Amino acid sequence: MQRRIKKDNNNLNWESQIIHKILRNVTVDVQRMTISTQAMRVVVSFARDLTLKIVHRAKELMIISKKRTLQLKTMVSASKIELSGCGELQKQGIQFGMNAVESFQTSKDAHKDRSMIPIPRLRASVKQTALFYAIGKTSIVFLGGLLDYLLAELLESSSKLANELKQLRISPRHINLSVGNDKDFLYLFREKTIAQGGVLPSCNVSKQFAPQASPFESSHDSQNF
Repeated sequence: MQRRIKKDNNNLNWESQIIHKILRNVTVDVQRMTISTQAMRVVVSFARDLTLKIVHRAKELMIISKKRTLQLKTMVSASKIELSGCGELQKQGIQFGMNAVESFQTSKDAHKDRSMIPIPRLRASVKQTALFYAIGKTSIVFLGGLLDYLLAELLESSSKLANELKQLRISPRHINLSVGNDKDFLYLFREKTIAQGGVLPSCNVSKQFAPQASPFESSHDSQNF
């Protein structure tokens, strides 16, 4: 039991390091912006949950097409389906993922990519699902680029809101409010409840996207990304 807890903490540690890195990159104009432990868990859980949804959708598409290897085309299609209804967030996320693939393919160093999410770590996490016979590297590069973009957008909007409130630490409340102020993120979070996020002002919440109870409040049930 202690060994499992230690392993989960290690997973959260490397994920937290990536999120801190992305946060520093998107808050260059905001001094000393940090993120609370609970807010970190919310962001990690979001990334894990979305990763699982995309890879399970990809598996469904592979069963239909009778393919055994997870390829770039399948990953892109699965991502488009899972992000359908997210408007500009979907469009820009897919483009960012494809840019990551293009950069990876044209780079002289095959181990370099522009995504801040380490591809070997992400590939290992996808492999742990035991859903695929083989995994194409560009499919993981694309997924890394997509997650990188979505996390950057979420952290940037949350940090700006925290800064407007004259606070230097992102809390779940800031994340919840930033999601409520963005129709695309609001749709993406439509089935999620952000732990300690408070209640959104009624003017920002559409009945169509009203949040429902879900395991999103706990990160330990999700696959690490």
